[in-house]
Amino acid sequence: MQYLEEVLPEHIWVEAEKQATRSTLKNYRTGAVIFLKKDFTILARGCSYIPNVGGIMSVHAEGHAIDNFNKEYSGDYQTGILVVCINKADNYAFSARPCAACADRLSTYGIDTVYYAERVNDGTWVCNVETPKELVDRTDKSRTSYRKYAKEMRIVK
Repeated sequence: MQYLEEVLPEHIWVEAEKQATRSTLKNYRTGAVIFLKKDFTILARGCSYIPNVGGIMSVHAEGHAIDNFNKEYSGDYQTGILVVCINKADNYAFSARPCAACADRLSTYGIDTVYYAERVNDGTWVCNVETPKELVDRTDKSRTSYRKYAKEMRIVK
């Protein structure tokens, strides 16, 4: 995939991919990077993993990044998060859309914009941009697939 530099600079994409490769999950590995939107300074990083405490639940990359996030930036600065997901073949997975629980947590910590890569039906890649609240609302709308709303979210074709 070409980096969608019209949306975010390359170093943000590269760091999110690097975090995804650190994931301990086998099929779909996710990486996330929280950054200041004014100058794209990286504030926190995270990857999906299974904790060593015997659970079968995984920690999502967004949650891991929030755990590493310096809370002094919470709410007072405009911050964004990029989420990417890589499959077993080291290619981008179909979508890296955060779940409603992660989106809710992002909102709680003042992250105001969520960017995530998604492949569309024609095989091209786009970067979707939403607020955490929009992600939660779309998930809650009678559990209708977000693909119905995809055209509204896309800013790059």
